[in-house]
Formats: sequence, C-alpha cells, structure tokens
Amino acid sequence: MNHSAVDFLALTTCTAVVARPVQVACEAEVTECEALPDGRFYVEIMGRRRFIPMQTSEQDGYRVAMPQFITDVPPAEGSQEAQALQVRRPGLGFV
Repeated sequence: MNHSAVDFLALTTCTAVVARPVQVACEAEVTECEALPDGRFYVEIMGRRRFIPMQTSEQDGYRVAMPQFITDVPPAEGSQEAQALQVRRPGLGFV
C-alpha cells in the first residue's frame, strides 16, 4: 500500500497545546507552500478525505498514521443538509 505525505495530516485536536489522538482525521492536500524570510512557512491546504487513524506513531517530529478512509455519502442536491455544508471562500463564492 503506497501512502503519500498527505495521508498523514490532521491527527491532533485543533488546540496546539493538546496533542491527543482523534478518532476521525482529515487527509489534506498542500495547495500552496511559501518559505517566509523569518523561517516560518505560509501553507494553504485543502481537506480531501476523512479517515480513521488505525495506527499512529511519530516520524521526524510529526504524528503520522495508517489511514482507513471513510466513504462519505453526499447529501441530496438542494437539501437542507447540502446547503448547510456549503463553504464560503473569499473570491470564489460557495464551493
């Protein structure tokens, strides 16, 4: 099974201080990455697929996992649930 680096993101809670594993995580694609003069990075990501971390470990200071991907069934088009899931992106409208 061949996994790319994007299969191993989003394994901790949103609060950086708390680093406990979560039951469901999200695969993310890095869409932009720019090194800043002060050594930090500007990174944009796009969430792709949800997964259950089956086995977790640490590699080079990062938490990694073997994912079991979840097959999501999208809500019916035009339903109240579909409307609630729309995301507004500046300059792009709803996607």
